[in-house]
Amino acid sequence: MTTADVHAKPLTANQRGAVMREFHRLGLDQPAWRAARLAICAALLGVERVESITHLSRGQGGQLVGTLGRCRDARDLAAALAWRATENLTSERNPL
Repeated sequence: MTTADVHAKPLTANQRGAVMREFHRLGLDQPAWRAARLAICAALLGVERVESITHLSRGQGGQLVGTLGRCRDARDLAAALAWRATENLTSERNPL
């Protein structure tokens, strides 16, 4: 299986669970936060919109779990979002 194959395959149930556990750890797991979680996913992935976490690819799921996992708290998440919004996509200076 190539890297392209992994990125094209749908998110696994384990990856979805891992993403949701990270949001829980960061205090964003309540149903009222759904729109915010989807906006955070879109921003961290550099896509315009995420309709549902279950619609992500395996590659996107892995990227989210990695980024969210490096966030110790909401302050780190805010820093990651700010970096993503302002930095060049090829920059190696991500603070997380």
